[in-house]
Amino acid sequence: MADLRTDGSDGGAAFPRQDDITHSSEVGMSLRDAAAFVALPPLLAGLISKPASEVAGFTKVERAASVADAAYEIADAMLVAREK
Repeated sequence: MADLRTDGSDGGAAFPRQDDITHSSEVGMSLRDAAAFVALPPLLAGLISKPASEVAGFTKVERAASVADAAYEIADAMLVAREK
């Protein structure tokens, strides 16, 4: 399952805004989370279009975890490409 990044390698805030209470601009989802979110629709479409025989034997939770892992793998690749 996707890990929570606390070392700053998540790309920072995707949509930074000034927080009125803490005066921090690091609020909201990370850039990594936003990239994974954007990667989800095609991954889900691919899962839905698979024949039943390919997904038989996997629970809904296992299928969802697989899609989530793939979305974060794509997001991680996007962050690496961003640094080039």
